[in-house]
Amino acid sequence: MPRLGYSQQDVDDLVSRIVAGLEGKGPAVDRREIVSFLSSPTLSSPGYDSSSARVFLTNLFGLMGRI
Repeated sequence: MPRLGYSQQDVDDLVSRIVAGLEGKGPAVDRREIVSFLSSPTLSSPGYDSSSARVFLTNLFGLMGRI
């Protein structure tokens, strides 16, 4: 049954782009893109639980501000 969450593929792609940007292997992901992503969960099945993905990406967002 579909539930509100985040597409596993979309989250994985975003995290991969963030890592690539931090490693200088791709364009940097703007923090606004993360905020926009977090504000638009979708119905997904299978996918990442919305609260778990939100906690992970919010923590990553905070770490990016310290780099």
